[in-house]
Amino acid sequence: MARWPRARPVGERAVLVEFPPEIDPLISAQVRALGALAAARADVVETVPAFRALLIILAVGADRSRVIREVGDLLTDPAPRALSPGREITVPVVYGGLQGPDLAEVARRLGLREEEVIDLHCGREYLVHMVGFAPGFPYLGSLPDVLRLPRRASPRTRVPAGSVAIADRLSGIYPQDTPGGWHLIGWTPLRLFDLRDPRPALCEAGDRVRFVRVDQVPPASAAPLRQVEPSEPRVAVLVVREPGLAATIQDGGRRGYRRLGVPWSGPMDPAHHALANLRAGNRPDAAAVEMTWPPPVLEAVGDGICAVAGPGWEPVVDGRPVDPAGPVVLRRGQVLEFRRSTDAMWAYAALAGGIDVPSILGSRATYLRGGFGGLGGRALWEGDILGRREEASHPRRLPSLGPVDDPSPAQMDDPLVVRVIPGPHEDRFTEEGFQRLLTQVYTVTPQIDRTGYRLMGPPIPHAGPAEILPEGMLPGAVQVPGDGTPIVLMADGPTTGGYPVIAYVVTADLPRLAQAAPGRQARFRQTTVAALGGEEM
Repeated sequence: MARWPRARPVGERAVLVEFPPEIDPLISAQVRALGALAAARADVVETVPAFRALLIILAVGADRSRVIREVGDLLTDPAPRALSPGREITVPVVYGGLQGPDLAEVARRLGLREEEVIDLHCGREYLVHMVGFAPGFPYLGSLPDVLRLPRRASPRTRVPAGSVAIADRLSGIYPQDTPGGWHLIGWTPLRLFDLRDPRPALCEAGDRVRFVRVDQVPPASAAPLRQVEPSEPRVAVLVVREPGLAATIQDGGRRGYRRLGVPWSGPMDPAHHALANLRAGNRPDAAAVEMTWPPPVLEAVGDGICAVAGPGWEPVVDGRPVDPAGPVVLRRGQVLEFRRSTDAMWAYAALAGGIDVPSILGSRATYLRGGFGGLGGRALWEGDILGRREEASHPRRLPSLGPVDDPSPAQMDDPLVVRVIPGPHEDRFTEEGFQRLLTQVYTVTPQIDRTGYRLMGPPIPHAGPAEILPEGMLPGAVQVPGDGTPIVLMADGPTTGGYPVIAYVVTADLPRLAQAAPGRQARFRQTTVAALGGEEM
């Protein structure tokens, strides 16, 4: 029998503190109180509060054993510590009609009139237990018992921004256009996430929300903000002649906003991203183009210097291959293309001086699902102008930074061996299921993107329900949904998730998995933090 609360290690550099698995205001207060104490520590970089769990992300070099021990001391006090009162937020809602297309069906299934559903939904104050799923999406609890319905059997591929919805015991508000499986009963004109606000999320954990019915909203009401369009670069260098597939601008990543549903983003292969920047004379984390196959075609509209890095990727200028390890000098009118000698998925093109796009929430990284960062929150389009932020510093020839620039035997192993650290939910799987993860071969499917990689192979059986109350998660999490097929979260993966995590891919191996093309086989090998050179647990 589990003893609550408890602190468990997660991956290489995080701690998950779990309370009883219930949706309860007192438990939520305990999570938030502990989160406030943890966030004040010098060895903690971020926390992600959820319904009944707190994810604590540690600084590099932090003593995790000490953090777990000291957090454990705090957990001996069952009463939540003093918390600043959350904000009171009033949300105007237009119910039913085109704005709430599921209201009539919800009323029918519950044996109520539509007016009764509206009155019940408006008739109480809701606690923001957590923010996740998408930037600014609040999980609001709890609904009256009479309004509880399971999620839709078939999720919508697009839910309009501002939609007010219910599912199970909760209500929520969609901050942007996303897929979704909740029942849509209304719509609000409020911005749930505003990139121009120093406090971008309308709702944060601990706030209180009350819905107010309105018959209509003014025509000038602002739609929820999704992106910030970039201005023209100061010094234009390249124009996009062909955009390729899903090429984006990425820097070192966006930190500090996971508790609001904003992932780190940044490069799928940080070592090659840094290598391209160093060859161009930039800081390792400068903004550069991340590209997959087929890559973009770029034309110089001014003189500039760029550099390329990726396993087996090479630059081609005006049809002639050039030194892939050195800076590439471009003159006005020259065309830059790319070729590869492997099937590696990701490569980087850095512009000397760094690519000139706005910094949003402290980063220039593109977050496609959130619709912000980079060039208006999207992939490159034909006609986009790429300019440099600064003068070129010290471009140089760098053959490699160790083995990262070559298709080495370790990268070409077939199947690819990927090390994992078990947990934190290994107890939610049968022993057979866990051994299956470690002994069977899995194949990378075409269902891969910057959010996650779905693998196909023998299904991993659960020991119980295939869902958990949503809680904080990190890139590298090996989630196992109800069908038993693992999904590995990547750079743009959600900050919270509702499927149990059987293991975490170690940080050094996640880019190697990211470089694996569909059809590539992989197998998981268990390791420990101690074996990786970290502390014993």
